[in-house]
Amino acid sequence: MNWEAIGAIGEILGAAGVIATLAYLAVQIRQNTKTARAATRQELAGQMQMLASDLVTDEGIASILQDHLEGKELTSTELLRLGARAFRDLRFFDNALFQYSQGLLTDDEWRALRENLKAVLRVEAYRDYWSREHSLYSRAFQSEVASALEEPLEAAPGTLILDAGSSGSGSENQEK
Repeated sequence: MNWEAIGAIGEILGAAGVIATLAYLAVQIRQNTKTARAATRQELAGQMQMLASDLVTDEGIASILQDHLEGKELTSTELLRLGARAFRDLRFFDNALFQYSQGLLTDDEWRALRENLKAVLRVEAYRDYWSREHSLYSRAFQSEVASALEEPLEAAPGTLILDAGSSGSGSENQEK
Protein backbone atom coordinates (compact mmCIF):
# COMPACT_ATOMS: atom_id res chain seq x y z
CA MET A 1 0.00 0.00 0.00
CA ASN A 2 1.42 3.38 -0.93
CA TRP A 3 1.20 6.69 0.86
CA GLU A 4 -1.46 8.01 -1.49
CA ALA A 5 -3.80 5.14 -0.62
CA ILE A 6 -3.16 5.64 3.09
CA GLY A 7 -3.85 9.37 2.69
CA ALA A 8 -7.11 8.64 0.83
CA ILE A 9 -8.23 6.24 3.57
CA GLY A 10 -7.40 8.88 6.18
CA GLU A 11 -9.46 11.47 4.31
CA ILE A 12 -12.41 9.07 4.07
CA LEU A 13 -12.19 8.31 7.80
CA GLY A 14 -11.94 12.04 8.57
CA ALA A 15 -15.00 12.79 6.45
CA ALA A 16 -16.91 9.97 8.17
CA GLY A 17 -15.93 11.44 11.53
CA VAL A 18 -17.20 14.88 10.50
CA ILE A 19 -20.49 13.37 9.28
CA ALA A 20 -20.91 11.42 12.52
CA THR A 21 -20.20 14.58 14.56
CA LEU A 22 -22.73 16.58 12.56
CA ALA A 23 -25.36 13.86 13.02
CA TYR A 24 -24.68 13.82 16.77
CA LEU A 25 -24.97 17.60 16.95
CA ALA A 26 -28.25 17.53 15.02
CA VAL A 27 -29.70 15.05 17.51
CA GLN A 28 -28.47 17.16 20.43
CA ILE A 29 -29.95 20.36 18.97
CA ARG A 30 -33.29 18.64 18.39
CA GLN A 31 -33.34 17.34 21.98
CA ASN A 32 -32.32 20.76 23.31
CA THR A 33 -35.15 22.41 21.34
CA LYS A 34 -37.68 19.95 22.79
CA THR A 35 -36.35 20.60 26.28
CA ALA A 36 -36.50 24.37 25.79
CA ARG A 37 -40.08 24.13 24.51
CA ALA A 38 -41.13 21.97 27.43
CA ALA A 39 -39.47 24.31 29.94
CA THR A 40 -41.09 27.35 28.33
CA ARG A 41 -44.52 25.73 28.35
CA GLN A 42 -44.11 24.68 31.98
CA GLU A 43 -42.99 28.17 33.03
CA LEU A 44 -45.86 29.87 31.20
CA ALA A 45 -48.35 27.39 32.66
CA GLY A 46 -47.03 28.14 36.14
CA GLN A 47 -47.30 31.87 35.55
CA MET A 48 -50.84 31.52 34.19
CA GLN A 49 -51.84 29.49 37.24
CA MET A 50 -50.37 32.19 39.47
CA LEU A 51 -52.34 34.88 37.63
CA ALA A 52 -55.54 32.93 38.21
CA SER A 53 -54.80 31.72 41.73
CA ASP A 54 -54.28 35.16 43.21
CA LEU A 55 -57.88 35.96 42.33
CA VAL A 56 -58.75 33.11 44.68
CA THR A 57 -56.10 33.66 47.35
CA ASP A 58 -55.89 37.48 47.36
CA GLU A 59 -59.31 38.65 48.47
CA GLY A 60 -58.25 42.27 48.06
CA ILE A 61 -57.48 42.13 44.34
CA ALA A 62 -60.45 39.85 43.73
CA SER A 63 -62.74 42.35 45.44
CA ILE A 64 -61.24 45.28 43.54
CA LEU A 65 -61.67 43.50 40.22
CA GLN A 66 -65.23 42.47 41.07
CA ASP A 67 -66.12 46.03 42.10
CA HIS A 68 -64.63 47.34 38.86
CA LEU A 69 -66.56 44.81 36.77
CA GLU A 70 -69.75 45.86 38.56
CA GLY A 71 -69.05 49.50 37.69
CA LYS A 72 -68.37 50.65 41.25
CA GLU A 73 -66.11 53.64 41.86
CA LEU A 74 -62.60 52.61 42.93
CA THR A 75 -60.29 54.50 45.27
CA SER A 76 -56.92 55.73 44.03
CA THR A 77 -55.23 52.88 45.94
CA GLU A 78 -57.52 50.32 44.33
CA LEU A 79 -56.85 51.81 40.90
CA LEU A 80 -53.12 51.58 41.61
CA ARG A 81 -53.43 47.90 42.58
CA LEU A 82 -55.53 47.16 39.52
CA GLY A 83 -52.99 48.98 37.32
CA ALA A 84 -50.18 46.90 38.82
CA ARG A 85 -52.21 43.78 38.12
CA ALA A 86 -52.75 44.92 34.51
CA PHE A 87 -49.01 45.56 34.16
CA ARG A 88 -48.18 42.05 35.41
CA ASP A 89 -50.84 40.32 33.33
CA LEU A 90 -49.97 42.12 30.12
CA ARG A 91 -46.24 41.56 30.71
CA PHE A 92 -47.04 37.84 30.90
CA PHE A 93 -48.70 37.97 27.48
CA ASP A 94 -45.86 40.08 26.04
CA ASN A 95 -43.41 37.40 27.19
CA ALA A 96 -45.60 34.63 25.78
CA LEU A 97 -45.65 36.38 22.40
CA PHE A 98 -41.85 36.61 22.48
CA GLN A 99 -41.60 32.89 23.29
CA TYR A 100 -43.97 32.17 20.40
CA SER A 101 -41.90 34.32 18.03
CA GLN A 102 -38.82 32.30 19.03
CA GLY A 103 -40.56 29.04 18.14
CA LEU A 104 -40.91 27.91 21.75
CA LEU A 105 -44.72 27.83 21.64
CA THR A 106 -46.83 26.14 19.00
CA ASP A 107 -49.45 27.98 16.97
CA ASP A 108 -52.16 26.26 19.00
CA GLU A 109 -50.60 27.24 22.33
CA TRP A 110 -50.31 30.88 21.25
CA ARG A 111 -53.89 30.88 19.90
CA ALA A 112 -55.18 29.74 23.30
CA LEU A 113 -53.12 32.34 25.16
CA ARG A 114 -54.24 35.01 22.70
CA GLU A 115 -57.88 34.21 23.46
CA ASN A 116 -57.11 34.81 27.14
CA LEU A 117 -55.41 38.08 26.19
CA LYS A 118 -58.54 39.15 24.31
CA ALA A 119 -60.66 38.31 27.38
CA VAL A 120 -58.38 40.35 29.64
CA LEU A 121 -58.59 43.27 27.23
CA ARG A 122 -62.38 43.27 27.60
CA VAL A 123 -61.88 44.67 31.11
CA GLU A 124 -62.16 48.45 30.97
CA ALA A 125 -59.36 49.02 33.50
CA TYR A 126 -56.97 46.96 31.36
CA ARG A 127 -57.89 48.93 28.24
CA ASP A 128 -57.41 52.20 30.16
CA TYR A 129 -54.06 51.00 31.47
CA TRP A 130 -53.05 49.93 27.96
CA SER A 131 -53.96 53.28 26.43
CA ARG A 132 -51.65 55.01 28.94
CA GLU A 133 -48.78 52.53 29.22
CA HIS A 134 -48.57 50.66 25.90
CA SER A 135 -45.12 52.12 25.20
CA LEU A 136 -43.70 49.95 28.02
CA TYR A 137 -44.22 46.88 25.85
CA SER A 138 -42.54 45.54 22.73
CA ARG A 139 -43.68 46.83 19.37
CA ALA A 140 -44.66 43.31 18.37
CA PHE A 141 -46.93 43.08 21.41
CA GLN A 142 -48.37 46.54 20.75
CA SER A 143 -49.31 45.36 17.26
CA GLU A 144 -50.77 42.11 18.64
CA VAL A 145 -52.91 44.00 21.17
CA ALA A 146 -54.16 46.41 18.50
CA SER A 147 -55.24 43.44 16.41
CA ALA A 148 -56.74 41.57 19.39
CA LEU A 149 -58.81 44.60 20.39
CA GLU A 150 -60.53 44.49 17.00
CA GLU A 151 -61.43 40.80 17.13
CA PRO A 152 -64.31 39.01 18.87
CA LEU A 153 -63.60 36.30 21.42
CA GLU A 154 -63.67 32.77 20.00
CA ALA A 155 -64.17 31.03 23.34
CA ALA A 156 -67.49 30.84 25.10
CA PRO A 157 -67.95 33.04 28.20
CA GLY A 158 -66.91 31.31 31.40
CA THR A 159 -64.16 29.27 29.76
CA LEU A 160 -61.41 31.82 30.18
CA ILE A 161 -59.15 32.74 33.08
CA LEU A 162 -60.92 36.06 33.36
CA ASP A 163 -64.40 36.32 31.93
CA ALA A 164 -65.35 39.96 31.95
CA GLY A 165 -68.05 39.47 29.40
CA SER A 166 -70.77 41.90 28.53
CA SER A 167 -73.22 39.96 30.68
CA GLY A 168 -71.91 41.81 33.74
CA SER A 169 -70.45 40.56 36.98
CA GLY A 170 -72.11 37.18 37.14
CA SER A 171 -74.13 38.28 40.18
CA GLU A 172 -77.29 37.13 38.46
CA ASN A 173 -76.06 33.55 39.01
CA GLN A 174 -75.63 34.25 42.71
CA GLU A 175 -79.23 35.43 43.02
CA LYS A 176 -80.68 32.16 41.71
